[in-house]
Amino acid sequence: MTKVTFQYINGFILTAFVVCLASLQTRADVIYAMPLKGVELQIGNLLEWSTSFEKNSHTFIVEKSLDGVNFSKTGKIDAAGYSNYDKSYRFLDLSASEKKMYYRLKQLDIDGTSNYSEIISIKKEMANRFMVVAMSNAAVNTTFDVTIDAIEKIDLEFSLKNKEGDLLSKANQTLYEGLNDVQIDLENEKEGVYFIILRVDQEEEMLVIRKIDDPAKKKANFASKKPKKGG
Repeated sequence: MTKVTFQYINGFILTAFVVCLASLQTRADVIYAMPLKGVELQIGNLLEWSTSFEKNSHTFIVEKSLDGVNFSKTGKIDAAGYSNYDKSYRFLDLSASEKKMYYRLKQLDIDGTSNYSEIISIKKEMANRFMVVAMSNAAVNTTFDVTIDAIEKIDLEFSLKNKEGDLLSKANQTLYEGLNDVQIDLENEKEGVYFIILRVDQEEEMLVIRKIDDPAKKKANFASKKPKKGG
């Protein structure tokens, strides 16, 4: 492919031929085992797809649109690069709040070229009247703080359960449109894993947290058990 005789006869043709070969060597081959599909969840839209073969693949860019024409990037997932087995991909769009959303994949090769998947649409059927936007550390000592974004004035019911599923406490709080702070008291609970269930009518979200004792109290209790000197 790189013989001197070709270069001597026509350098331009040889150069173009080499560039063509380089392009063929880096071009991505992607075979889809399952095309792009989507389903609505309470917390957002879940996109799934899978490949049975990949070569020189770099990234899957997830794009979405309100009209099915004008798309914008909403996230990305690294591709396998090379694989000859079934590989599954998932992407959760937490910002899906419109009545209907359109999605497509932009599969990017290592040389920068790209290909697009077919376009799918997901129609919103579930009510999404609130969303958790921030929370304190999942390992808590006395209280767990969570910030909720409500689209309107609603009544939130939140309950605390242990890992066995026993209900430990339940309370209600009125949320107003915008950001709202909710605090759950765990001071009288022992160390362990707990579930916090947030519910508005039929819409529900569950958070998993861990209660830990105060390190300072642990240290004090440990010190008090030291044997006294003398006597």
